[in-house]
Amino acid sequence: GPRAARDASIFVARWEGVKAAGAHVLRGGAFKPRTSPYAFQGLEDEGLKLLAEARRETGLPVVTEVMTADKVD
Repeated sequence: GPRAARDASIFVARWEGVKAAGAHVLRGGAFKPRTSPYAFQGLEDEGLKLLAEARRETGLPVVTEVMTADKVD
């Protein structure tokens, strides 16, 4: 799939296809740390919400990394 999703439609279009292909876990990144503060940094909190939605929709566990402890729920 794409290395970084810039909007929700990219995530939504992939979930069921990944599960149908036999995946046992979904991996996605909500944060894309960059050296430039002007570069795309990922969907951040919105990305975490999308990953939670993917978990609910597919029933698959989700793996991601977060950049700060306050993002862990």
